[in-house]
Amino acid sequence: MANLHALGIINEETKYLGGLKLAIHFRWSTEAKKYLEDKKRWQDWFKWLVMADQYDMDYERVAWLKITGVPLQLWEENNFTIIASRYGRVINPFDCIANRRDYSMGKVGVLTSVWRWINDEITITSNGRECKVGVVEYTDD
Repeated sequence: MANLHALGIINEETKYLGGLKLAIHFRWSTEAKKYLEDKKRWQDWFKWLVMADQYDMDYERVAWLKITGVPLQLWEENNFTIIASRYGRVINPFDCIANRRDYSMGKVGVLTSVWRWINDEITITSNGRECKVGVVEYTDD
């Protein structure tokens, strides 16, 4: 996200702020106001824009979760979404499950306000039976 200027999408320098937030750095405030008023320039890329002094930013970040130990009979996208939503808003569900060859884990992307690295064990219930499921944050960096 911070490289939109390098891709030619916008000319100004950008800074990634965490979550799904991005700062666009303008040299002058008049340039920023002009850009903000010209929705045709940015509406295909951004849902909304505001001046930095008009926005109180809450902390958010994108976290990728590996979910392990889900019983085979519960391998449905919705079940992985329910588990992952304990940690934030699901932005990338675990899909194409039927085409997978590896049923040892599912991967889900969430937008979270959790500051700490997620490494948890939760209990889920299926047909009156409890089982432990692991939820571990990972990165491909």
